[in-house]
Amino acid sequence: MQSEAIRGHQMPSEAISGRNQRQSEAIRGNQRQSEAIGAYRMQSGAIRGHQRPSEAIRGHQRQSEAIRQSEAISMQSM
Repeated sequence: MQSEAIRGHQMPSEAISGRNQRQSEAIRGNQRQSEAIGAYRMQSGAIRGHQRPSEAIRGHQRQSEAIRQSEAISMQSM
């Protein structure tokens, strides 16, 4: 009889853990939505980039400068 009563007490704790898992999955679903929104922003940014090619070229120059700097830093660390 006692063991059955203990099992009965374990049941609600299992139900609570199940609820928590469902909530965390729902939160993950919301994160996926926000990631999708971020992807849409990325696309609109790409479209803006097409409108301003000169800025995009400047961006590439900045990237190459950053690569040179990172290479110089890596050489120093060696």
